[in-house]
Amino acid sequence: MKVIFYLIVFFLSVQIARSQVFGGNPFHVNWHQVHNPYARIIYPDGQDSAAQLVSNLIRWQGKYDTSTIGSISKKIDIVLQPDVVYSNGYVQLGPFRSEFYLMPSLSGFELGSQNWTSNLAVHEFRHVLQYNNFNVGLSKFVGKIFGQDGRDLANAMSVPNWFFEGDAVYNETKLSGQGRGRLPLFMNDFYSLYLGKKHYNYQQLRNGSYIKYVPNHYPLGYLLVGYGYQKYGEDFWKNVTKDAAAYKPLFYPLQNAVKKYAGVDFDQFVQNAFSYYQSQWDSVMPSGRFVQMQKKWQIDNAQYLQNENNNIFYVKTSYKHLPSFYTMDSNFQEMKIKVQSITYDNYFSTNGKQIVYAARVPNIRWGNVEYSDIKVLDIASKKEKYLTKKTRYFTPDIDKEGNEIAAVSINTNQQSQLVVLDNHGKILSKHDAAKNHIYSFPKFSPIDHSIFVFERDFDGKMRLVQFSDDLKTEKELIPFGNRIMGFPYFQKENFLFTATSDGKDVLFSYDVKDKSSKQISSFPTGIYGGVQWKDSVLGSVFTADGYRLRMIPKERYPTTNWANDTFKILYLNDFSDKYKNIVGLAQEDTATVSKYARLTHPFNFHSLHPEWDDPNYTLSYYGNNVLNTVQSQLYYNYNRTEKFSSLGASVYYGGWYVMPFIGVNTNINRQVRYNDISDTIFRWNDYTASAGLQLPLNFSRGRMYKYLNVSTVINYNQVAWNGIAKNYLNNRSFYYLNNTISFQSYSQQATQNIYPRLGYVVSANYRSGLNLKSYQWVFNSSLYLPGLMTNHNLVVNAAYSLRDTLGNYLFSNIFPFSRGYQVVNFPRMWKVSGNYHLPLFYPDWGYKNIVYFQRIRGNLFYDYTEVKSLRTKYVYHFRTIGSEIYFDTKWWNQEAVTFGIRYSYMQDHKLLGTGPSRWEIILPINLFD
Repeated sequence: MKVIFYLIVFFLSVQIARSQVFGGNPFHVNWHQVHNPYARIIYPDGQDSAAQLVSNLIRWQGKYDTSTIGSISKKIDIVLQPDVVYSNGYVQLGPFRSEFYLMPSLSGFELGSQNWTSNLAVHEFRHVLQYNNFNVGLSKFVGKIFGQDGRDLANAMSVPNWFFEGDAVYNETKLSGQGRGRLPLFMNDFYSLYLGKKHYNYQQLRNGSYIKYVPNHYPLGYLLVGYGYQKYGEDFWKNVTKDAAAYKPLFYPLQNAVKKYAGVDFDQFVQNAFSYYQSQWDSVMPSGRFVQMQKKWQIDNAQYLQNENNNIFYVKTSYKHLPSFYTMDSNFQEMKIKVQSITYDNYFSTNGKQIVYAARVPNIRWGNVEYSDIKVLDIASKKEKYLTKKTRYFTPDIDKEGNEIAAVSINTNQQSQLVVLDNHGKILSKHDAAKNHIYSFPKFSPIDHSIFVFERDFDGKMRLVQFSDDLKTEKELIPFGNRIMGFPYFQKENFLFTATSDGKDVLFSYDVKDKSSKQISSFPTGIYGGVQWKDSVLGSVFTADGYRLRMIPKERYPTTNWANDTFKILYLNDFSDKYKNIVGLAQEDTATVSKYARLTHPFNFHSLHPEWDDPNYTLSYYGNNVLNTVQSQLYYNYNRTEKFSSLGASVYYGGWYVMPFIGVNTNINRQVRYNDISDTIFRWNDYTASAGLQLPLNFSRGRMYKYLNVSTVINYNQVAWNGIAKNYLNNRSFYYLNNTISFQSYSQQATQNIYPRLGYVVSANYRSGLNLKSYQWVFNSSLYLPGLMTNHNLVVNAAYSLRDTLGNYLFSNIFPFSRGYQVVNFPRMWKVSGNYHLPLFYPDWGYKNIVYFQRIRGNLFYDYTEVKSLRTKYVYHFRTIGSEIYFDTKWWNQEAVTFGIRYSYMQDHKLLGTGPSRWEIILPINLFD
């Protein structure tokens, strides 16, 4: 048990990431709340119906859907966030809370087309039940000591993330008319590996890869969880996870629990599960060919095909390169047009001369407020412009003349609207969708300039509608049905689109002239957008190497009967009738609404973190309120070298535009030798109080992330001498200001990129005494440049420091000295360094599910530091040449930890009387996390 306990202590010391955004909501937002026995739903103005829906669905699950996981219930706080432009949700411990991001996904192929808020309520509340029922045994014991973060980590080390998400996906499939277990795209991940004859072991499937396409833990979890429920009954996973979370037994608890309740080894269980699914998959690749050769270990995704004048336009992404617009001619010659801006998704439209798409733009200050603005790219000049500002437009289309743009608008109340704009962004016409209906992917008809658009209702049923160009009249072309529709393209009189049919996503064509539709092509793992080209269909098909372009022969199919319900449970037995779509079963009660004060339980201490940075060893007690506008910390620190203790506290408030913060600290029993006389020790205590303001701003836009941070702090420091020191030295107090400004700008990163291929960071720190004359300036900068190969980086650092020599007060030294040397502090210091980062190996290898090596990378560096004494005028050089090896790993198949080894050869080591070589173990910090 000690081994597990110490490992949890270690990972707590390096696990600092948080899902939530601190101070993300404007101060003027009014918050409300509704309660039930299982949750408190906290929401801003205008979200009453969403809050009541969430409350009703959670109440139903709490009453009737706990038998397969456990009935332990602890009430959770759920915060509804309507102002972001992406679809997500999470439940976390530390503190125990949840956030629902209410923006619905415009494409239903990934998450489904049913009402997004209800889908969140079903999926995320399953996580609440999981956490509540995994608070047992050793996990509970660790939680008692280290709080909620400790229990979170103990749960993560015993119950894999694939179970958390797989079980939640299974639940959403069981309790709704859709769910990802019915979506072909979600189920195609492992089917594509089977079709592509890719065979990965369990550790590879758990940890992913930088060079291979490996499905994430969602589909892996659903397949294993679904097989377990079907094969061994509804109590199987409840029993397995209860033992695992309790660490029964201590080592490999889940694997041993599976063996206990399934009667087979865990490896055999996984093999049996995949054999079950593979027996239902076709292993023969159909006729056709890929239009581009794929290099070994190259993962590309080509999507949203459009054929303009026999040139194919598409967006391509890869593990090496950023999302970019491409065109391909009839000879299959590919040309890159331009890198795509930061987007909500990669969808775009083109008329052959211009490209239009929606770019994601953050609010400058508030992290939970975002916009989706339309951008227009001129293909010939490659110049771009924003057509709109601070809007929420999605999936735009541009007409042939480039005069009008059709787009979907979704406001913060999840109300959808079809909008037509001119080429300056002025609204020409608009049409509101029915309540709880969502429009998506409008397309101009080249025949009569009418607009075709998909519409979906609350239950997720979809239809195809045609609007006149002024949006005053509409006509239903394909009736509502329980299916997914998307990836549209108009080719002459044919409207091409992908739709779900009989467990697959296939390509359809709607003939505008004869008003009929039929399937024109299919592929075992789906066609996601396609065009007619060279007497064939060119489609974006899902494969084991990403979305690839494939020429597929046209097929003859009868006219489609859209009245059929196309959704079914894929590969598993259907659920009993008692589970059919709880949205209709949940009683529509109206819970009492009351105000929610933004400073409710402001401190809310939840987790104790052990931290160490030798010689300092720290215990910190962290707190966050539910709205995440208050962060607090209490801490104790022990310095091993000087043998003194510290106590401190700090509080940050993020609810205002400018963030105030305060802190106090006391150092007890500090000591120093006096005049090098060995038997004379001076001891003292010092006390520090600080108060300040911080302003974090986000100027990200286009293809670059940009952040500005400004802070100013006033500090009070008091020194109180003890013992014999009081006879020689006077107590004193010192006031000083600490001002910092930093700015960083960097490009997006592809999966394999170690650092951004272009970026820079600059900062300045100025500290100055108020009652005693003293000052210090420190300037830092880093420049990130591309190296010789795609995934190589040249990083150049420069720094400069200057301080006074009066001796009234010596500020702590924060200058980044040459690596390897014991840091010295001179009045003037300069430094420049060069770093060349490159990947060395991609092992994709692990040891006994304990540690998994994803990537090994290196860094060659040279540091040059020059210091100057103002008194003697001497200048000293400190040069270092060396190398670093970093290991990007996963521990217990889950916790990402990067560690490394550094060798420094100090060319000027004799100045400090040391040897030339130094070895260090390093835990690097990624500047851009």
